[in-house]
Parts: sequence; C-alpha cells; structure tokens
Amino acid sequence: MGNLVTYPSLIEGFGKAFLESIYYKKPLLMSLYGIFKTDIQPKGFEVIPFQEFIDVETIARVRQVLLETGQTQQLVEHNYQLGLRHYSYQVLEDYLEALLDECLGL
Repeated sequence: MGNLVTYPSLIEGFGKAFLESIYYKKPLLMSLYGIFKTDIQPKGFEVIPFQEFIDVETIARVRQVLLETGQTQQLVEHNYQLGLRHYSYQVLEDYLEALLDECLGL
C-alpha cells in the first residue's frame, strides 16, 4: 500500500478529509478529537489513533499498516463499506426523501 493519511487535528468539525480518505481507501493516522469520538468512531471505523502525542506503539502500528498490505487492504475495505453504509449519496437521498415526506405530510 505505502500510503497513509495523517489527520492530526485537535479541534475539527466532521471534516471531509476523513470521508475522502475512506473513499480513496487510505488508512488513517489520526487524533481522537471530540467529533470523531462522539459521531464517527461509534460507527466502527478503524484508524490508527493517538491522543496528544504519537508514542512508540503508534509508530509500530503505522509500520504494520504500511508493511502488511493484506491486513491494510482489509482495514481500508472495512472503512469503505462503513462509509457506504453511513455516508453515501444513497443514505443522503433516503434521509432527504424521508424528511421531505414528513414536512409535506406524505
């Protein structure tokens, strides 16, 4: 694989960079910022997490992800499928359709 997206934000909204990384099937090294912990992580996305600083264990996990392509492929595919399930255009369309139906009394 050889690619890794770093997402070191301490304060971030939802962030499209996260979704872009998932869409392009890239593993993520990321800070566990508030919105991620409350809105994204509970959905089951797999990332290489760190709190305030990157430690030796984090570096070892990064090496593992960069070198073990089979395991990395499973990780990014897992995240991609979760992205489809939770954040795809189809999910948005279904949500908006239900919202409009409710607003219009249909």
